[in-house]
This record gives sequence, structure tokens and C-alpha cells, in this order.
Amino acid sequence: MEARGNATDEDLARVREAGYSDVEITEIIALVGLKTFINDIHHVAWTDVDFPKVKVLTPATSLARQLRAAPTDA
Repeated sequence: MEARGNATDEDLARVREAGYSDVEITEIIALVGLKTFINDIHHVAWTDVDFPKVKVLTPATSLARQLRAAPTDA
């Protein structure tokens, strides 16, 4: 946000050092741009969420349910 999308050579070098190729960096930029565009459209259009709200499970709750549902070896 601070640079408004203007990456320096040093910024790109750090991403490459992290193991990303130029193709992957381009894909990251494209996906961030697409997500930003889609979010802007949804904000303007007031898009309704068309799926039911779900209860958020914590990892511990989810694991406990899986363990209770798992068959026993007895």
C-alpha cells in the first residue's frame, strides 16, 4: 500500500530469493489485481451472499468432532 504497487528492484530480488520465479511473481500480481477488482465490484454492486452462514470451528473443536466420529479399533 505504501508504494502503491511500485516494486523496486530490491523488492523483486527478495521475492526471487524466496524461491519464486518471474512467472510465479507475475501470477501473484495478476491474482492480487483480480481479487482487488472483484472486491471493488462486490462493494459497488452490494452483492448478496447466497450461501448460508456457517459456524466457524476452531481446530480443536474440529479435531474433537473427528475423533468422536472415528470408528474405534476395539
